Amino acid sequence: MKIFTNLILFLSILFLGGCGTKENTPTGKLNAVVSIVTYADFVKQIGGEKVNVDILIPANENPHTFEPSPKSIKVIENADVIFKVGEPFEFEKIFYDKYDLENDSVIATDCSEGLRKISGNPHMWLSIKNAKQIVLTILNSLLKAAPENKKYFLERYETYSKHLINLEEELLAKFERLENRTLMVFHPAWTYFAEEFNLEEISIEHEGKSPKAKQLKELIDLAENKNVKAIFVDSRSDVSNAKAIVDQLGISVSYINPLPENYLENIKEVSEEIMRYNK
Repeated sequence: MKIFTNLILFLSILFLGGCGTKENTPTGKLNAVVSIVTYADFVKQIGGEKVNVDILIPANENPHTFEPSPKSIKVIENADVIFKVGEPFEFEKIFYDKYDLENDSVIATDCSEGLRKISGNPHMWLSIKNAKQIVLTILNSLLKAAPENKKYFLERYETYSKHLINLEEELLAKFERLENRTLMVFHPAWTYFAEEFNLEEISIEHEGKSPKAKQLKELIDLAENKNVKAIFVDSRSDVSNAKAIVDQLGISVSYINPLPENYLENIKEVSEEIMRYNK
């Protein structure tokens, strides 16, 4: 309840402060705003030195519980382009729907357009297939915002897109050789990733709730039957229930990051970690 109360107060300040004028960056760069750090990486890969990127939710914060502060007002007011993760990201649904983005001074882009969405799961970027579509959407918005930089944006997009394609092909080949295809996680952030690489994701947490005693016993039995050797968790999560399974079965805890600052490096590292425990 606290997050919604604070958010209402924040939005009241937002409307009172929303009449300010936009400040242009002294360098002439586009001002871009993203919700999470991974999308900042995507925008920087395409926009390079032509774009200044502000992140609403800091990298060390949990997007599911983050509470915005009035300091974010100036960032939004000065934005030339806004890149939203899109449905079903709850933070944006509450935040942006209360703010007027339907005006000529800002290009607001829903980066989930064209993606298949899983109800209640906003982690679309963790599929490389989706990431390729997301960066294309970002490219198109940057071209609209600054057509004079078309050649620059296109060249950077082509380079980054090739990196994504190469990594996707490499991982598809490696995951195809895995015998154990079970991916036990604490929070179901990796569903899109698991689907792309034909893995079976088993989540300890369901709809944001930890399992009850009976469900926990079922998860322990399932992990044993599936020969699970590690539970993959986000360091920002409360993993006490994961620890119960770990202690019972004598398996490992592996920390993987669903909100990487460097997308390519992180996806490669996470994949290697999964393969290490599923040989």
